[in-house]
Amino acid sequence: MQTTDFYTEKNTVFCRALAEVPFLSHGFSTRNGGTSALDFTKSLNLAYCRGDDDKTVNENRRIFAANAGFDIGGLVLAEQIHSTNVVTADGGKKRYNGADGFVTSVPGVFVAVKTADCQPILFADRATRAGAEPRTV
Repeated sequence: MQTTDFYTEKNTVFCRALAEVPFLSHGFSTRNGGTSALDFTKSLNLAYCRGDDDKTVNENRRIFAANAGFDIGGLVLAEQIHSTNVVTADGGKKRYNGADGFVTSVPGVFVAVKTADCQPILFADRATRAGAEPRTV
């Protein structure tokens, strides 16, 4: 893809094609714009296991949610294990253990995956208004 396929607003990267899907909110975080002060997590650390206190991580997550345009109360995460496990997120749980992808058709549920050496893939079905975000395919 060309760089014009993506744009950045408020330290969040967006894909133009995904932004045209009316029922889909999305965003890719950067390290910029957060409150972390530790040398190795400076700025927008979104992970609890990197040395920042919970209050800092929670504030960074709130900042990212606001920048990406979703309500932090609908955020659903997974304890990822590098598998092919995909779960259906209906908003009843906020965290899933042993999953690497999500499927949801529930408005207000915002699924998220953390990536480092894997690329996230986001699918959206315009007919059913369902979305899927498996970590690896």
